[in-house]
Order: sequence, then C-alpha cells, then structure tokens
Amino acid sequence: MGSLIFLLQLAKKHIMHNAGQSLTTVSIIAISGFLLLVLGGYGLNALDEVGESTAWDKGRHLDFLEYNVFLVISNLVIIITVTMYVLLQYIMIKNIARRQREIELFIILGASPLEIIGGFLCEVSLIVIGGLLLGGGAALWCSAIYLDVFVLLSQLLESHYLVTVDISYSLLLVLSVSISITSISILAALIAVKMGVKKSRSIALNCQRL
Repeated sequence: MGSLIFLLQLAKKHIMHNAGQSLTTVSIIAISGFLLLVLGGYGLNALDEVGESTAWDKGRHLDFLEYNVFLVISNLVIIITVTMYVLLQYIMIKNIARRQREIELFIILGASPLEIIGGFLCEVSLIVIGGLLLGGGAALWCSAIYLDVFVLLSQLLESHYLVTVDISYSLLLVLSVSISITSISILAALIAVKMGVKKSRSIALNCQRL
C-alpha cells in the first residue's frame, strides 16, 4: 500500500500544478484514493481467506511454501490492478482538463450541457464496459494461472494437490473498480461542463461589451 500512496501523492502534486491547484480535482483524487485503499484491503483479506478455506487436497491444507506462493501471486495481481486503476484515473482526469476547450466549443456552437454530458458519458460507458470485459477476462485468466502454478508446484514437490480458487472475489473487485471509475467519470464530466458553461458565459459577456 505504500507504493499506492506514493502514486496518489505524485498524481495529486502533478494535477495541482497543471490544473491551477483545482480543489475539486484534488478532492476526486483523495476520494478515489480512499476507495482504492478500501478495495485493496478487502481484496487482500478476501484472497487470504480464499487461500485458507478453498485450498485443499482431500481435506488437508496447503503446506507453508505453497500457501505463501499463493499469497504472493494473489497480492501481486491486486497491486498491479490497483496501480493500473490509479494510472487510468490520472489519465482520465488529465484528459478532462485537455478537452475543456472542446467542451467550450460545443457550448458556443449551441449544444446544451445535458447533450454534452450525454455524449461524454456514452464515451465513458464504452470504455468502462470494455474495461469490465477485459478485467473479467483477466480475473479468469489469473485464476487459471493460480491453478497452473499449483499444479506445477505439486509436480515439483511430488504431491498431488488440486487447488480451486473462488474467482468471485476477483470479479467483485473488477466490478467495484468499474463502478468507481464510472462514478468518478460522471463527476469529472459534470465539473468539465460546469467549467465550460462559466467560460462560455464570460466569452458571451465580453462579446456583448464589444
């Protein structure tokens, strides 16, 4: 979790510098960081419980080496997932700031804020659905890797363990991250449109004065 906190602090510092110290943007990072810590904690606890409860060979638990290898692989997958989510969220928020001019142009051309939000959310929804499908596939694939690793271990250790992994925890983590991405994307879209409306109003007032 230390590396996660470092990434969050780095993203917060960079976004504050590039977004004019936007309190709203920093708040999004802080809230999502808290969600990540909670999700990461639940994920690690769940995987720990899975390792204890569903790994067996005719009623016998895994030995010390096999169980710890299971935990290392499981925790590594969680860390990679959380890190990828932090980077994705950082890119999304930075992209919102870059597309502010595009949003302002749509407003000047006559598009309503609701139309802009709808178009933006359609784009985000496609990204989230694709991410959910890929994430679910990755979770299934990683679970298959768990099985392959333990089959290999059992062959190397000349034991005949067959380890089953409950993938519902992995799918639940992917679903929670997707919901978090969606909610943050909606909030970012609303903020961007609000900024665009303010900017277009100021431009309109300046044009009227001229």
